[in-house]
Amino acid sequence: MKSTTSTSSTTTASCSVDSDNITTTTLGLGIFSDSDQNEYPWKIKKWMTESDLGSLSRLLVQTNLVKNHILPFFGTDSLGEIESGKGTRVRVWDQDSQTEHELVFKKWSSSNSYVFIGKWYKDFVKRRELKVGDLIGLYWDSCNSRFNFCVIQLKDLLGSMQFRSETGSTTV
Repeated sequence: MKSTTSTSSTTTASCSVDSDNITTTTLGLGIFSDSDQNEYPWKIKKWMTESDLGSLSRLLVQTNLVKNHILPFFGTDSLGEIESGKGTRVRVWDQDSQTEHELVFKKWSSSNSYVFIGKWYKDFVKRRELKVGDLIGLYWDSCNSRFNFCVIQLKDLLGSMQFRSETGSTTV
């Protein structure tokens, strides 16, 4: 039996020919291992700080991450609104709780930084009980035209790290 396999971070493909010259092709999409789970697809990862969790109701995102992983997905009109400081409304899917929320994404001209504002505090900080030291992940979901959000890692009151996975939580 002759066999070839090709693998990328999200796709696996294999093709084999058996002794009767019957070809079998297998394609797996969106498959990643547990070790990849904390890396893929979370292009933007952020450890929560006091300022992200405070009453200003805003999540600050590093400029280089925004330029590489957010701005390329927006059209001219939305980019204009973001860069002008007015902001554009964006949908955010909380992958953990399977709920959708609306925030405003904009550039703060005073600090030249980018923020998610609006109901950040109510819909994410309060509802998800985020704490300083928790690690969140975000990425732009092109298929659904929204951001996907996940709490990747929790820091509990005792300072130990708790990792979330599809099968439950693990404390280390």
